[in-house]
Parts: sequence; structure tokens; C-alpha cells
Amino acid sequence: MIFLERKKILIAVALLSLVVVGFAATQWRSYSIPSMDIDLFLDGKIHVKETIHYSFKGTWHGINRKILDDNQSIENLNVSECAWRIL
Repeated sequence: MIFLERKKILIAVALLSLVVVGFAATQWRSYSIPSMDIDLFLDGKIHVKETIHYSFKGTWHGINRKILDDNQSIENLNVSECAWRIL
């Protein structure tokens, strides 16, 4: 009887530990946008230049961003990145 009680307690502690470790792992990742600049140029068309600075904490593999709705179009799209890291 005592063996079964100890086994149940050990299983409960192990499961609780997994939950705590899993929750802590999700807290190590975050990002913010410390600055964003938008320049608009009008000459019959709208030319937009955006400079967005992201700050990442933890392991990341980039950002996904939806620019257009389904019924819109865009021409001459240029996307670039400047990857630098402050240690």
C-alpha cells in the first residue's frame, strides 16, 4: 500500500515539474518594437518606406507580417533586413 502511495506522489511531482518547466520555457521568449519609422511619398502613387527595429529575447527565427488583405495588390516590393546583435 505504501509503495503505491509513494508511486502516485512521485508521478504527481514529475507531472507538476514538467508543467512548471514547460511554462518557464515559454517565458524565455519575447520581442518588442523599440522604434518604427514610416516615410510616405506621394506622386500619383503612394510610396511607403518602413523601418522597424525589433528587439528579441530568446530563440527566434524571424517575424511574419501580413501586409495586404486578399483583395489588394502591391508592386515593386522590396524587403531587406539588417541583422545585428548587442551583447
